[in-house]
Amino acid sequence: MRINSIQPGPTDTPMMPSFVEQMGAEFFERFPKPVGRNSRPDEQAWALVMVNSPRSSYVAATNVFTDGGLSGGLFTNSIDFDALFSA
Repeated sequence: MRINSIQPGPTDTPMMPSFVEQMGAEFFERFPKPVGRNSRPDEQAWALVMVNSPRSSYVAATNVFTDGGLSGGLFTNSIDFDALFSA
């Protein structure tokens, strides 16, 4: 059994307006986007195809960060996580 996953950042899907309503527009305006935009659904889908395809048959129990560089910024402290939630 292989279990692989992705960790997406904000993605322009029909669900996105619900997230904006729940968290507030200001949260998403301040949200760091190292590549400068939200993801498209196909960009998330291709990562899932890659890690779950037969050509990746030896890839198991991995998580691919498909967040446009957010995690890298948090891991290197170039993005301040606390600033996301400050008033």
